[in-house]
Amino acid sequence: MQQEAKSNNDYSKLFNSYKNQIKNLNNLNIENKFLKQRILKIINNEINDLKNKLVIR
Repeated sequence: MQQEAKSNNDYSKLFNSYKNQIKNLNNLNIENKFLKQRILKIINNEINDLKNKLVIR
């Protein structure tokens, strides 16, 4: 039970980290739109992987 709570807390921290990365990315002045979209896609893929892991549990 305690291990599960720790795991959920870790996932919460990771999810918040992804949200902050997106926020920081949006605040950057990246002129290359393709680069910005590529970075956002990578972050979104990581978020989706995390969500899938949480659903499987």
